Amino acid sequence: YKLYSRKIDVGKIAGLTPIVMKFAEKGNIHAIKILEDAIDELTLMIRAVISKVDLFNKSFLLVYSGNVFNASIFVRMFKERIGKVFPHAVIRESLFPPVIGGIIIGLKRLQNTIPERLLKNINDTYSSASVLYLKDNFSLNK
Repeated sequence: YKLYSRKIDVGKIAGLTPIVMKFAEKGNIHAIKILEDAIDELTLMIRAVISKVDLFNKSFLLVYSGNVFNASIFVRMFKERIGKVFPHAVIRESLFPPVIGGIIIGLKRLQNTIPERLLKNINDTYSSASVLYLKDNFSLNK
């Protein structure tokens, strides 16, 4: 009744996520259905993006991030569904917070390069393996 009778407070709805996850982990069919519906919505969004960039029959990296992916049941269900729908997808957790990716993409567009001091700062904050990934995937030749 509260959900449909007045304006929905997104923060309050999001606050229910840990409860839904806990019930889903215990096998509650209603909680599992909520997660399935959320994953179906994500699948639609992914489908829209990969069709726009023509990746349906090509291998592509799909990186996930966000609080909902802190729940192992959600990650497991997400990977299973996405793997079936997009068999060419390589699915993995984000190496960096989204803001880092935004900074890198912005700098790449503005300067066509990523300053070494930025990579050093990222290296100081995150693992060196992550920085090697950055260097390999954001070089000037790509």
